[in-house]
Amino acid sequence: MDGFDDLQKFFKNLEKKAKDASGEASFSELFNPDFMTAFTNFKSIDEFFEKSPFDINTQEDFENLNESELDNYVKENTRFSSWEEMMNEAGKRYIAKKLGL
Repeated sequence: MDGFDDLQKFFKNLEKKAKDASGEASFSELFNPDFMTAFTNFKSIDEFFEKSPFDINTQEDFENLNESELDNYVKENTRFSSWEEMMNEAGKRYIAKKLGL
């Protein structure tokens, strides 16, 4: 699961950058309703995970997700080919918005 560890580090780094740009960024701010409706079959990141085949109740549950299964779910329900691609786009859009770009 080295790839997933890299993905987690990437997300934490991305979230830090977003916090630096805005002072604070939550998961739901990165994956805001505008982003979710434009790029996924869901209205919110909560709905995305609630309707997923994954049982996620804690941060540990999320961290232990199978990366390839998560990528498959993303491919089937979004315009992205992987979770990493989805996170990257959400982060870029969030930071650009906060920076007024």
